[in-house]
Amino acid sequence: MKLKGLIFDFDGLVIDTESPAFKGLQRVYQRYGMDLREETFGKIVGTHSHADFHEYKTLANSLPVGTLSEADFYEMYQAEKESEYKHMFVLPGVREMIGNAKVYGLRLAIASSSSASWVNRFLLQFGLDGLFDQVITNDLVKQVKPEPDLFLLAQEKLGLAKDELVIFEDSNNGVIAANRAGIHVVLIPNPVTKHLQITGYSIRVNSMAELTLEQLDDLVSGASPSYY
Repeated sequence: MKLKGLIFDFDGLVIDTESPAFKGLQRVYQRYGMDLREETFGKIVGTHSHADFHEYKTLANSLPVGTLSEADFYEMYQAEKESEYKHMFVLPGVREMIGNAKVYGLRLAIASSSSASWVNRFLLQFGLDGLFDQVITNDLVKQVKPEPDLFLLAQEKLGLAKDELVIFEDSNNGVIAANRAGIHVVLIPNPVTKHLQITGYSIRVNSMAELTLEQLDDLVSGASPSYY
């Protein structure tokens, strides 16, 4: 097997934290008479911000000056998200992919634009802590996705060549970062990002449960079977 390692995005890929975030933000916007579309929110998935949309500024700029402070906004937003986090679960196929990869001795990493405290919170909550050889987060790099820093550091820490790795991503920013890193990327959109026009991936599937290690090994080996 040429495939030696897998790099996982985290939010929206291992656990769907993106849907709770969207629903929470949508409710805050609705309090102030504004609508928020999934396509708009999807622009910031996988990164910290987007030139066309900022979760607080976009709302505040549509209101009379002084209506909503940044502190009050984030307090409301956090409360709404926390109420949604109670319903989260590990996404289909993730545990099975990790288990199968361990059987074959593959090295595993997470590469997330989120903080270490955030990622580790949910890895622990869902019993996934200790399963990854490396957890690379925004605390360790200068630039997050769509820049390739997270993936390049994960590659370095895993000690593998780029053509021995596959990245799993759910967002446009993540796919761009994977391409800039020069590593094959599989797109697995979540309920928020499935509405976005995303290109540049090697394979697209609806869930990780649709993938096998054999398919991924064919990918890095240069094979092009019909199931792609």
